[in-house]
Amino acid sequence: MQHNRVWLKLRVLVLGALASAGAMAQELPQCEVVFTNAVSGNGAGSQLIMNNSSQITNLGGNNQLSFDTPSPYNTGSDGYWHDGRCDNAACELTGTALALELPAMPVDLPSINGQWVSRGQDITIPSSGQLNANEFSGLSTWGGANITFETDDYDTFSVGSLQPANNASVSFSQGTYYIDTFTLNGGNRAEFGGGTYYIDTFNVGNNSELLLRPGTYYINRLTIQQGSEVSVEGNGTVTIYTQRLETNSVQVNGLNGNANLEVYVTGGLSGYDLLVTGTSHLQGLFYVDGSTELNNTSEVTGALSSNELYMRNSSKVNYDGGAIQGASRCESQDQGDDDVQACEVSFPTVISTTASGQVRLSGSATDIYGTINGAVVTPTMVRNGNPNCDGGACSATGTAAAALDFPEWCASDEELKPKSDLVLEAGQSYCYGDLKLSGQRDIRVNGTGTATLYLTGDAQVTGPAELNTGGSPDQLRIVTQGDFSHTGNGDTHAFIYSQGQLELGGNVDYYGAFQSESEVWVHGNSTVRYFGDVAEQCGPGGSEDEVHHYRLLHDATAYTCGASTVTIRACADQACTSQVTDAVSMTLSASDGASFSPSSQTFNGNATVELTKSTAGETTLSVASATPSAPVLCESDSGGDCRVSFSDVGLNVSWGSAASVVNIPSQQAQSAWPETLYVSLGEAQSCQADIAGGQLQLAVQCVSPGSCNNNMFAIDGSTTGDTENYADAGVTFDENGIAEVPAGFLRYDDAGQIKLNVQVAGTQVSGSSNAFAVAPLLSLGLGTSATTGETDAFVAAEDLPLSVRAVGAQGAVTPNYQPGDLRLRLQQSMPQSNAVTAVFAPGNLSSQPTTDSGFSNYDDELIGTFTQGEASWIGSLNETGEYSLTLQDNNYYGVSINSNAVSWLSVPHHMTLEITAHTLNATSGFIYLQQTTELGQAAEVVLTARNKAGEVTANYSGELWQLTTPEIQQWAVTDEAYQQRAQLMPGGELSHNLGVSFSESAGVGNYTIDGSVTYQRPAASTLTNVPPGSNELTLSAPPEVFQLAYGDHLLCIRENADDNDCDGVLVTSGQLTELRHGRAVLQNAYGPAGEPLDVPLQIEYYNGSRWVVNRDDYVTDYDSDEVTVDDELGLESHSGIVEAGRAPSAHGFVIQAYANSHESQAEWDVPQYLEYDWDGDGSHDNDPQADVRFGLYRSNDRIINWREVQEDEQGETN
Repeated sequence: MQHNRVWLKLRVLVLGALASAGAMAQELPQCEVVFTNAVSGNGAGSQLIMNNSSQITNLGGNNQLSFDTPSPYNTGSDGYWHDGRCDNAACELTGTALALELPAMPVDLPSINGQWVSRGQDITIPSSGQLNANEFSGLSTWGGANITFETDDYDTFSVGSLQPANNASVSFSQGTYYIDTFTLNGGNRAEFGGGTYYIDTFNVGNNSELLLRPGTYYINRLTIQQGSEVSVEGNGTVTIYTQRLETNSVQVNGLNGNANLEVYVTGGLSGYDLLVTGTSHLQGLFYVDGSTELNNTSEVTGALSSNELYMRNSSKVNYDGGAIQGASRCESQDQGDDDVQACEVSFPTVISTTASGQVRLSGSATDIYGTINGAVVTPTMVRNGNPNCDGGACSATGTAAAALDFPEWCASDEELKPKSDLVLEAGQSYCYGDLKLSGQRDIRVNGTGTATLYLTGDAQVTGPAELNTGGSPDQLRIVTQGDFSHTGNGDTHAFIYSQGQLELGGNVDYYGAFQSESEVWVHGNSTVRYFGDVAEQCGPGGSEDEVHHYRLLHDATAYTCGASTVTIRACADQACTSQVTDAVSMTLSASDGASFSPSSQTFNGNATVELTKSTAGETTLSVASATPSAPVLCESDSGGDCRVSFSDVGLNVSWGSAASVVNIPSQQAQSAWPETLYVSLGEAQSCQADIAGGQLQLAVQCVSPGSCNNNMFAIDGSTTGDTENYADAGVTFDENGIAEVPAGFLRYDDAGQIKLNVQVAGTQVSGSSNAFAVAPLLSLGLGTSATTGETDAFVAAEDLPLSVRAVGAQGAVTPNYQPGDLRLRLQQSMPQSNAVTAVFAPGNLSSQPTTDSGFSNYDDELIGTFTQGEASWIGSLNETGEYSLTLQDNNYYGVSINSNAVSWLSVPHHMTLEITAHTLNATSGFIYLQQTTELGQAAEVVLTARNKAGEVTANYSGELWQLTTPEIQQWAVTDEAYQQRAQLMPGGELSHNLGVSFSESAGVGNYTIDGSVTYQRPAASTLTNVPPGSNELTLSAPPEVFQLAYGDHLLCIRENADDNDCDGVLVTSGQLTELRHGRAVLQNAYGPAGEPLDVPLQIEYYNGSRWVVNRDDYVTDYDSDEVTVDDELGLESHSGIVEAGRAPSAHGFVIQAYANSHESQAEWDVPQYLEYDWDGDGSHDNDPQADVRFGLYRSNDRIINWREVQEDEQGETN
């Protein structure tokens, strides 16, 4: 179709586009007419040219392509041979095609003025200064700076040249944009917020990313370079009009269910209008009013209409009918509501529940479409937030939907946990226990019709896993007896029925219908859309009689020269241990030219048929119809595959035996196969071949995963290059037709399940071995710890960087490894007794002693996706001790693989402190200077070891707790008040004698600080200047006393896990005591001869101005043994404790009666702290002395002599 290629001024273009859109709305053809199939021509003379290995797939048997060219199988004038295939059959052209009317291109942008702004920091437009505008002649950044457009103040922006820095991003809020030249350098990202965009030249450099939201994009020239990725997001259509689109090895994800990509290429420039080369994979709807070339291994998924379509090399187009039905420029056919009415009892609307169920809607970002006037079919609804139902408030109808019956034949408890995309066949029913789907995986349906997945347990789908993405919801039905949950990112296109809770959450788009017998819970940023075109049979299906399922037993390989026997069983139970006795009828079919004889028959329990195929190749067995209906399972010597591979003459591969066929056992990657292989003709009935003298050729067929990496298969020490292509083995078939491959001759350097393909060079005589595993070794690594140095220690509850590599015997990575059934074993070697169980996260794996060698189940999704045979994840352990971790793949295609063990010491992050204050042993509320005083109550320092999360690490005990004897000499004993007074009295010091005892239990260490302190007396010359005062005794230890280095990690006292500083210990006195400067005093004594003589004693202290009796002293003791007199005198034995500073009853020491007059001195040996400077030499080193005299004058007893004595409150006599 020819268009008027004119340049339109901007204002005319916008108005004209709107006007033409209104006119076209009345005459848009149905998409099924324009896009009649995966590919179609448009307009007169449309032409399809296919060559090499190009193909068109997923046609569902419809290979009618709408092109005017009468036949694609004749050599055209262009010289190309038209040999493409449509689903492995011949493509047929209808000779007719219909075109769409497109808007004129190119667009002519208006003159753009404004400033050129170039900065090395992030730019937000509009903002202050130069950036407070909406028109710029150019915008560029460097140094990774980003550019952001915000439409709060402006809704239209014009930019002459837009050039973000390398590895930077450009973000557009929804609005209208005019850009003359937009250049994304390598590694850039552009995110479009929707709206309308007019771009003259858009060049997307290597490895860049585009995120497109629904809107209209007019781009004159669009080029997307190698390694770039384009995605669509949101609800609606991303429509691109361009003159020319060129892609080279890019990924365009244009079909996500709610936001779909439509590209309309108007042509008018030189070269192909749509050029798709390299490994490009484009998803979407593509209409090209001109020529298209698909080259190399490029693919288009969706639909493609072009006036001229050239498919070269191994290019491919995959049909997706959903892209056609949702096209915005076409009227979709009226789906009608017959099917909806037929199924309304089970899926009456987008969301429904049975009589006992309820619907719970959470959040304001939840959108639901396809309700009944804003109501969902449920008796009860609970709303949190403000969800939207068809743009309005959500409500409940108050009525219930009918329940579905779960089929009796489904009773499996086998877990379904796909390791890659799972493909179900349309028309088939499947039965499993639980479903666990996560990672980059999808469940898809192959063929036309509905596949039903029955689950006797729960279904847990975690994004980015998806269900039937890109497919029509009526292709997949899931029915669970347990709960169904789909959270995270990823889409669902299906009909879901759950007898338990049905959860739709996260950033997920749901398309189909959803019903629960318990509760439907929709939350997060979920969007749920109704798809009313339900399959006619909404119920779960299954038979009404005794048939549990049908089973087809067949050989995996067969030969074209004879028939292969297929046994049919009508099974009465899951294991097919018995068959039904009632008559059943069945019609069988086979693909690719194979046929059954007979194809239809009625039988009881068992039957056999013959399968033949005249040409070599693969055929797939299926049941066209069966009465009664039931699921169909296939069983062969290669597993549950319904495929049969036909060869002209078959070769057998035998492990170590030429007499009989022995299957190849599992092998170790990168290790030579240790047994001789024998290759010989198999028993193929009437097939005959003379292969003596022929050369053996070998290749590897990768069964799982389905493709091989190059240079992984070695013959006699040399790799073959393309692993899947035959290579000469250098082995000749002997006269008996046997080729002997020596032991150690073969090696496979990758991992996976493979077959060894064999053939006789130059013939069609070939065969395959059994499928066997080539298992790698698992190398588990523990990354760089938070500590460095000699100690390989990690902090409890901090990151444990773990990695696993699948390697072969030679140490190289095996890139094809994907785990089977991963398990972990966490063993604890220290402490060995009284240990609490440690927990490893993620996965909440409990520790076990070293005597327990078992493994625990571990979800491989917690480890993450294996890429090129490697994966890494972050773990953590909440407890302390010595641990080791071992990984096991318990079922790698039947082989169990154990990794090495990684070991580490898990240490506390910090210790917290609790203190019990000390007291001095001063029962009277004072102590004397120079008196050594015990701590009346010891100081208790309690340290609790904790992990990074602040939890007690109870296992930090025994020999792990190394701070058992903190250096007591580093403790300081201070008294600030005393030190201040001591400044006035030189010589005053504070000394101590401390000791520490330790005990610990369950992560808690107790340190008891005990001992004595002495407040030294000052010199006598300064005594009179210093009054008594209260003490403030403090015990302290610096941080290093209680710290321990584990490499660079310093375990010490911290207030909490976020405290970066180590704390010391400060213990203050729990009881204040007054310090007094004291002395002992003996008073002179005089008396008559012949009578005992009392020598009074008292304890004094200096009150700051004079000496006074210490009336608070009830603790100082005295003893006559401590007093000395001359040899002529004797002392009466007398001892006691002073009261109010004096001896009781005013008596101190008593000198025995002496008959004569006598003078002497008594001296009292007192403790050092009661000595005094009696001799005035400046030192407090004199004991108290008193004069004693016997023989004084005595008056008449009848005469009384007296004198008056007065004593003040301080004990001073006047």
